[in-house]
Amino acid sequence: MYPGANVGMGKDHTLFALAEGRVRFHGGKLDRKYVSVDVMAEAAE
Repeated sequence: MYPGANVGMGKDHTLFALAEGRVRFHGGKLDRKYVSVDVMAEAAE
């Protein structure tokens, strides 16, 4: 697994979210699998 949008990677290859949102797993270059976090737009009050 590789970090995608809004995802960071620690020294020990731990993936962590950089923003709140919905997690999405998807393919990418060279048949790699990526994890991204899609940020949801907050509703206006």
